[in-house]
Amino acid sequence: MQLPDSFPSTIQSWLNKQDFEQLLPIQELVVEHSNEEKQLIISSPTGSGKTIAFLIPVARKLLENPKARILILSPSPELAMQNIKVIRDILPQTKATAVISGVSTDRQKDQLKKRPQIISATPGRLRDFMLRGIIKPQDFNMLIIDEIDALLREGIENLVAELMELMPPETHECIVASATVIRSTEELLNFWRPEFFLIENTETAKIKHAYIFTNPNRRDICLMKLIRSEKIKKAIIFVNSFEHTRHALKFFEKNQLKAAFLEAAISKTARAERINDFKNGKINFLITTDLLSRGFDCKDSAVIHYHCPITIESFKHRSGRTARGSQDGANYLVVTEKDLHYMGRFEKKMDFKFEEINLARNFSPKPLVDQDAIESDASTQNDETATKPKALTDSANPVKKSKTKPHNKKTKAKAKLAKVEKKEVLKKKPKHNKRKGKPGSHKKKGAQE
Repeated sequence: MQLPDSFPSTIQSWLNKQDFEQLLPIQELVVEHSNEEKQLIISSPTGSGKTIAFLIPVARKLLENPKARILILSPSPELAMQNIKVIRDILPQTKATAVISGVSTDRQKDQLKKRPQIISATPGRLRDFMLRGIIKPQDFNMLIIDEIDALLREGIENLVAELMELMPPETHECIVASATVIRSTEELLNFWRPEFFLIENTETAKIKHAYIFTNPNRRDICLMKLIRSEKIKKAIIFVNSFEHTRHALKFFEKNQLKAAFLEAAISKTARAERINDFKNGKINFLITTDLLSRGFDCKDSAVIHYHCPITIESFKHRSGRTARGSQDGANYLVVTEKDLHYMGRFEKKMDFKFEEINLARNFSPKPLVDQDAIESDASTQNDETATKPKALTDSANPVKKSKTKPHNKKTKAKAKLAKVEKKEVLKKKPKHNKRKGKPGSHKKKGAQE
């Protein structure tokens, strides 16, 4: 793979170890424009190599200035840790640490005293450390904002605006990355920093989009049939609420399939263990909410939407967990009648068509009796009929059949007796007397007394 002289050697050596023959489209665009433009907006579908794309300018900055420091802001702890993992793989000599919620602040403060070159932070913990004076954004040379659309939806535009102000374009580089940069987001970013240059990759991965139509009460059965019909060996199962994670897990265990669930309530250690088990093949199915729709990278895994997502952003990020990098992928949607509206929106906005999976066709039952045996019996029977004496098959001597069915008279008698008994019961039932006087007169009378 021939790359320009300005391409960081650290990333090049890592790519060679991974046997990558060429850069992905978004990475090529970043290499082309990052030399001239220092304020970038990277827009590319999930799974298209955005992390490596924004690490190219980071690695170049560290080569130019070994004392440079980079601040990365991510919407979730999972994505922040995913960025740290990739950084440590590609830049092993660089000190990097995570500043995220759910971890002891004392431990993180001790790590920050060592002045790591790269900090990957989540909004809540970063704001807390900024207020305490533990982290000063102006001390950093570069700002990376990952998944800007998710951050703005969470209502932290004030934090982003403050970071932009404390890290001005004259002295700081800034890269904003996202799978979807809508017009309002682009306008807001340009308002904060007119110097932004948009790099957009419109190429999509090769993903098989398919759906299965089901009754809401038969969702579990259809899910299992889908897995067996499509021969899915590894998949992420997305549900819309955490209450359904354990329900789905029980159904998987009942069918003797290795599965685990992830939700916000479980500890960070348990999350990491289950994710590693899934990546290593100890678990074949990982049940989760949108918690894992960002920042999770796993090869050879399909995506199954147990519940149909409501927003296009949710659908995009969930679907982006398959077909990572240059791999092909599969994305399955379990839909009911009320979900057809959302499915139509996804097709219209993302310009593709879902393929229907017909489970009845894929699961045709085996014949209970051998067809050849039936045909041979039929031919034998015809031969026997042909050799029978004519008197036995003569229509002049038909077998007499009974015109009346047995027990008909008794059944009619019982029904007649039941009707008579019902009438007698209704006659004995007391009738309610109608109230005399005008409505409400009883209340007035009671009031006068």
